[in-house]
Amino acid sequence: QRHNQCRPTRKETFQIVSPDAPLCPDWVHPTGDGLDRIYLNGTYLLQRDRHQLRSEMELNLFSEVRTRSLSYDDDHCQDEHNQQLGLQRIDTQERILLDEIIGAMMGLEGHYFQLQSENENDPPYFSFVGDEIDSSLASLVSRILPLCTNFVYVNRYVESTLCYYECGVIARILCESIGYILQEYLAFVSNLNYSLHEEHTDGIKVSMSMIHVQIKPSIRTMSVLARIVNTVQGKKGGALLVSLQNLMAKHYNGDEKGNEIILQLLNKCAAPYARMMRSWMNGGRLHDPCNEFMIEITSRAFRDSHVTIKQGMEWIDWCKVQDENVLKSISISSIDAPKKRSIFGVERHRSTSSMSAVDKVHTTGKYWRTIHACNESA
Repeated sequence: QRHNQCRPTRKETFQIVSPDAPLCPDWVHPTGDGLDRIYLNGTYLLQRDRHQLRSEMELNLFSEVRTRSLSYDDDHCQDEHNQQLGLQRIDTQERILLDEIIGAMMGLEGHYFQLQSENENDPPYFSFVGDEIDSSLASLVSRILPLCTNFVYVNRYVESTLCYYECGVIARILCESIGYILQEYLAFVSNLNYSLHEEHTDGIKVSMSMIHVQIKPSIRTMSVLARIVNTVQGKKGGALLVSLQNLMAKHYNGDEKGNEIILQLLNKCAAPYARMMRSWMNGGRLHDPCNEFMIEITSRAFRDSHVTIKQGMEWIDWCKVQDENVLKSISISSIDAPKKRSIFGVERHRSTSSMSAVDKVHTTGKYWRTIHACNESA
């Protein structure tokens, strides 16, 4: 039947977003119909069909040109470039590859360096496409290409996460901090590109080995950022901070450079979490629209600050602890929670000094909110 074969268009599709998130354009949310603005969110390099035109675009742009002739011309030009590079002298090969590798370091594909994968399920990576070149050049290129691949994945995470307000404040601050590092990296690569095309009066020319020596710190930094992005992918709030702490403790315990980068990111990302903790501990109030804090408010009246004595002491139902968002420093200092609790959430015979850190944070905020509710009702 025809109605079973109907496919809704973009305007007929609903996007489910958080009620606290601001309204975003349609292209921010991917729909899978091939009309997303992949060049604005930094994901175009990871699209397998990025070099293929849609049939509608072909009819509008190249109505008088056949698609087969276009693909044949592209393949023919590519083969000519590969053959020319293999027949050139070593200094000419180095000059051509230098121009291409600097473009790849900025996330741009060329004739000889393209982002591809052997299998459909494997993640793509930058690789050399062409005939055999000099062994020394091939060795240097193989050491530089991981930097290009890591930059693509780090930049994709930053650009795509900044568009989604549902990821939370902590994830977006992490992306902004990584974005500053990427800006410094791109400025450094731009200086390399300027030095490559500048006429040197002293006779010293930029070589592949010189490029490799200068970008060694960038290779290390970008590998750490790629590891961070792979670890925090899909996480937000306290869970993101915990994953960064675990990553630093397990893999970068003796690495000075890795510790410095992660600590720098942690100091900036922990600021919103600290503000939520201070607001909760000092006044029992919490503004957490994306559920990033360790305390989740389950009562609507408690969330809207409309709790009064007349509504009764529904103490346990007001809020609860989100274990995945509890920081590592708080969970380590905590002890096993008591099994039998009173109406205030702890045993009557237990003293406050013997409570776990998580219970102290949980109960202190509720106590403060109760005091404010008593003052407001009075």
